[in-house]
Amino acid sequence: IGDVERMEAVMEQLQDLYSATGDPDFEPNDDCWKAYIIGKAKTGSAVEAQGILDELIECALANRNSKLMPRRSYFIDTLVAWTKQSDRYVGAEQSTRLLERMIQ
Repeated sequence: IGDVERMEAVMEQLQDLYSATGDPDFEPNDDCWKAYIIGKAKTGSAVEAQGILDELIECALANRNSKLMPRRSYFIDTLVAWTKQSDRYVGAEQSTRLLERMIQ
């Protein structure tokens, strides 16, 4: 198992434990989410990094939970992932969409 797979397993376990128990000690914190997005970005998984970011935004808005609202750096890390795409057109298009979402 590689680092990304371990990271995914840990995040899944934390989310499952938090859902099952409601214990705040198991709730993935800001550092966990940031590391998860960075890990995806560094491995070229821009689609997955974007998915994580979108999930956090949706969850924060749906639950009116400002703790879950991604920090500016989450957007930057996801933008970096898009710049690493082999298809530059797709990378540029997705980067533009992400920047527009940041402005909202």
